[in-house]
Amino acid sequence: MTTSQTVIKNPTWWRRRTLMERYCTVLAAAAIFLCGVLTIALSVLYVRDTQRAESMPSAPAALDGFVTPQEKEANDKDICLTPGCVYAAAEILKNMNPDVDPCDNFYEHVCGNFIKDTIIPDDKSSLTLFSKIDDTLTDQLRMVIEEPSAENEAKPFRMAKSLYKACMNKTQIEAAGLDHIKEIVKRMGGWPVLEGDLWDEGSFTWKDTTYKFKDEGFSIDYLIDFSITTDYKNSTIRVIDLDQASLSL
Repeated sequence: MTTSQTVIKNPTWWRRRTLMERYCTVLAAAAIFLCGVLTIALSVLYVRDTQRAESMPSAPAALDGFVTPQEKEANDKDICLTPGCVYAAAEILKNMNPDVDPCDNFYEHVCGNFIKDTIIPDDKSSLTLFSKIDDTLTDQLRMVIEEPSAENEAKPFRMAKSLYKACMNKTQIEAAGLDHIKEIVKRMGGWPVLEGDLWDEGSFTWKDTTYKFKDEGFSIDYLIDFSITTDYKNSTIRVIDLDQASLSL
C-alpha cells in the first residue's frame, strides 16, 4: 500500500493581489521612479546654475566692460577711437556715478555726477545735456558772427554780421528813440493804444493788416495763426490751419 502526500503551498504576495491592485502597484512604482529621476535632474541643474552665477561678475563689474576673450577679439574692430568718440565717452563717464549699483538706482548710476556737479543758472528753471549743447552752440555762433567780415566773405554772412552789429549798437538805438518804430506802426494802419480817439476803426481790416505785416517783413501770425498741416481725416492731404495767435510773451 502506497501513501501519497499532497503539499499545499501558500501563493506569493503578488499572486494574492487582485488585478486592480497589481495595476496600482505598477503605477506607484513607476511614479516613485520618475520622481527620483526628476529630483536628481533638478539637483544637477541647480548646482550648475549656482556655479555659473558665482562665476559671473557683479553688475558694476559687468558695466565696466567685462567681455569674454572671444567677444573682445570680435568687437575690437568696431571700437570707435576718433577724438569725437573718445570725448563723447569721457562725457558719459563723467556724468555717471559708478559707486551706485544700477540695479538699486539706475537713474542715480547714470546721471548721479551730472546732478551733483551741474548748477542751474538763475535765469533758467532746468538744465539738461541738450540745453547745455544748445547754449554752447549759441556761444559759438555769437563768436563767429562777432568776427570782422573778410574781404572774400559771402554776402549773406556779411549782411548777417552787419544786422547783428546794428541790433547790438545800444548807443545808436537809444539815440534814434521810438521815431522809427512809430513810423512803422503808422504805415501798418496805426495802433489805438498810441493814437487813442484819433485811430480810425472803420478803416481797419485784419486781412489788410496781415498783408502789411508781410510787406514790412514781420510775422503774419500776430492776429491769427496761419499754418499748413496734415488733414486729420486724410493724411495724404494738406490743409490750411487757422488758430488763435500766441501771447508773444
